[in-house]
Amino acid sequence: MLFLLLACEPAPSGDSGVSDDTGTESDTEDTGEPGETGETGETGDTDTGEKGPCTSLTVAVPPGWGEATDDPALAWSDVAAAGFDCELTFVRLEHGFTVSDLEATGAEVALLISTSGATQQLTQDEVNALVAFIEDGRGVLGTYYWSVGSDGNAGLAPTFGVTLPTSNMVASPKTLAYEFIDHPLGTGLTSPVDPGGYKTAIHIGDDWLVGAEVVAETAESTPARILAYEGADHRAVWLGTFVEYETTTADGHRLLYNSLVWAAGYTP
Repeated sequence: MLFLLLACEPAPSGDSGVSDDTGTESDTEDTGEPGETGETGETGDTDTGEKGPCTSLTVAVPPGWGEATDDPALAWSDVAAAGFDCELTFVRLEHGFTVSDLEATGAEVALLISTSGATQQLTQDEVNALVAFIEDGRGVLGTYYWSVGSDGNAGLAPTFGVTLPTSNMVASPKTLAYEFIDHPLGTGLTSPVDPGGYKTAIHIGDDWLVGAEVVAETAESTPARILAYEGADHRAVWLGTFVEYETTTADGHRLLYNSLVWAAGYTP
């Protein structure tokens, strides 16, 4: 297990192992017109509770895209160094981790960099360990991509309040101008928000939502979406684009920060 307080510079990417095809996505009906950003929004009373302001937060990082949070193409070190109120510490785990390893990090939230893992898919035992860890009262943030079948970490989908289709989804270009509804994930952001990052996304349709709420989406007929889930025992956030990939924008850093802090049960 490697403990990281991160500092790195952006660098050109290699093969991300995820599709950026522009194939046709399945059409779904929009859920309605999003409203204004939740700059001052407060969460309601939920079973997961609200811890108030965050001063420090430890994040468990299982294997994922690239070299996880210390990958020079990713923005997590910039988020940690951005001077937000809550100090972030990332603890990276290696393959073969167990529930005990996750608990030993002291983390209150897990981070899945590209939810499918790209070339770093989790084993079934690792998926089971993460589910047990999350459902014991921790939060989870996943970004960008889901794939389905025997790999792609699809067994984690219920922890995000979604169900997945039976065939792989297609990543296609998006405008990346997110309109937020009134939700704490929009704290410090003004709609529409372009968080930067990799300019493709997959579309999660309304019929795939099982408890998750669409809190932001882009203007396309099959939009990129940001989902928030408040279950009986944990919170989850899923960002429909690869926001952390080579983003240098203040809005991108703020969105990533908000997502971790809110998923952990705090007020961004």
